[in-house]
Amino acid sequence: MSNLELIAKLKNELTALEYTPVGIGNYCAYARQFLEYLASRQIAVGGGENPRINGAGRLERQ
Repeated sequence: MSNLELIAKLKNELTALEYTPVGIGNYCAYARQFLEYLASRQIAVGGGENPRINGAGRLERQ
């Protein structure tokens, strides 16, 4: 999956979780910068689980 696809997926997830537009923009910008850093270090991004965060900022058990 390309970086653009990953960022789009993140944006969709955050929108579904009803994050504010500013929050979504910030998270996507940080993720984009991190993905660029990984690419500069030639570190591949692999698939992983999609953890859910509860309202208190804690991971929910699935």
